[in-house]
Amino acid sequence: MQDDFKNAFAARLKQQKQDDRKAERGKLKGLSAPTKGDVQGLPVRLGGTTRDGSLGDFRSAFDTITSLNIKEWQDEEYGIVGVLLLSVVTLVLGFQYAFADAPDLGTNFAGGMEMTRGAEREQMTDKQIMLERCLGDAYSGGEQRMCKMKYGGSLF
Repeated sequence: MQDDFKNAFAARLKQQKQDDRKAERGKLKGLSAPTKGDVQGLPVRLGGTTRDGSLGDFRSAFDTITSLNIKEWQDEEYGIVGVLLLSVVTLVLGFQYAFADAPDLGTNFAGGMEMTRGAEREQMTDKQIMLERCLGDAYSGGEQRMCKMKYGGSLF
């Protein structure tokens, strides 16, 4: 009776090993999920599930990204998508900064300000003249607010 159990167990184990060999012939390591329970701690490059920083991680991450199932994503997938997104945004903004035409404000001063001339200029106080000169040299809204705080005038 014991010999029958041993023979049955040995035959079953032999059949499982043959089935596992047939299944692994068509697969590359790291491309698909492991089929045996004893590979749970192995790295992806050896056919396991644990990511260890090898090139198999990138292959596995790319396969996970292309499956479009965000629930299965890990840190590597988010990192790859983040780097790609950052690269595209940097390229677009860099192109806009380098090659886009400047907006036409119609004047030499920021914000479309016109320099006061003639009789109006003679009626201005020294503080108003200094404010106008400062605003003429200001390039940003922060610099314009600083001029208005220093020489008076409405901040907005």
